[in-house]
Amino acid sequence: MEMEEYYDFLMSSCPGIGNHRAEKLYAMFGSSKGAVEASVTDLVDSGILKKEEGEIFYDHVRSGANYQAYCQLKKDKIQLVSVHQKAYPTRLLTIPNRPYLLYIKGELPKEQPYSVAVVGARTCTQYGETMAFQIGRQLAMAGVNVISGLAKGIDGAAHRGALSVEGGKTYACLAGGVDLCFPREHIAMYEEMSERGGLISEYPPGMKPLAKHFPLRNRIISGLSDVVVVVEARERSGSLITVDAALEQNRMVMAVPGRMCDKMSLGCNQLLKLGAGIVTRPRDILEMLTQEVFHEDGYGCYRMDEEKEEALRCEEQSLKEQEKVKDHSLLHSLSAQEQMIYKVLDCTPKSINQITEESKMKIGMVIEALVSMEFKGFVKESARGSFERLL
Repeated sequence: MEMEEYYDFLMSSCPGIGNHRAEKLYAMFGSSKGAVEASVTDLVDSGILKKEEGEIFYDHVRSGANYQAYCQLKKDKIQLVSVHQKAYPTRLLTIPNRPYLLYIKGELPKEQPYSVAVVGARTCTQYGETMAFQIGRQLAMAGVNVISGLAKGIDGAAHRGALSVEGGKTYACLAGGVDLCFPREHIAMYEEMSERGGLISEYPPGMKPLAKHFPLRNRIISGLSDVVVVVEARERSGSLITVDAALEQNRMVMAVPGRMCDKMSLGCNQLLKLGAGIVTRPRDILEMLTQEVFHEDGYGCYRMDEEKEEALRCEEQSLKEQEKVKDHSLLHSLSAQEQMIYKVLDCTPKSINQITEESKMKIGMVIEALVSMEFKGFVKESARGSFERLL
């Protein structure tokens, strides 16, 4: 099996071959070993490769550097799973342009019970980040695999939410090699995920995350999932590429609604207008799964056991109580002027003029209070002269 894995590695890592032609070569020569050992004449006569391509492939699979790279890959405990192995994810088998070979640091998500992708904007609002964290957390509490892309913003928040649960599982599909963490600021989360989930890519180790790779990796994010949830997205957001892939793959799509005037919610609101499922609380996703997957995919209706059901109920109640306690304690730690401004602010940025008008305070007092509150960590200046609530 290990030699066959090595031959799969040689085929998959050859520049210009791609998933479709790798599968055609496998079918033509009966195995990856057969394709690797074929002559240039046989490769060209197969009609799959042109003469120049056949020569490149022939030279590539016989390069000693590839064996060294394969040995390093095994040393780094990176797993390889080809489309012909039983370990290959069932959900990916039927998607268009399925990856011929997957590189995994950690593990692949289990087939049962469910997997949910949580995606959205990199430059998200505080509201979006909070929602993504809570969705990731409550899905993990219910035993659901959380899938995303390790990017800044929504992706990272969803991963963190899942990791905040003891035993929570989360997986990142990468646009480069699994040995490279991008963005680098997520290195701690990247390391934890390799132990409590997995990092997955169709690109060999050492491959940098090129811009053209991101739309392609999005099809794996949606492909591994039963439902794709969009938390925040602009009207022309890259997250909508994942939605397009999900629809092509016959996956369910859900979205978190936002204000009509909020640019970061225009994409989500448009999805809802087109018929996406609405997420008003994390459990909406679980309810969608138990209804839709049972009818469409035949997996059977997943029911949380009583312990998990109670844990989710307690989590929701705890969040409500925390908000009450937090609001109460925060108000007592602020001056009278700061309390008035705090009540005016929310997760949507407001200009100083707007805050002044709504609080009915003098502009000088508003500015003085905002500076004090920003120093204390209660608000942040999201754009020049615009502020939003943090706590």
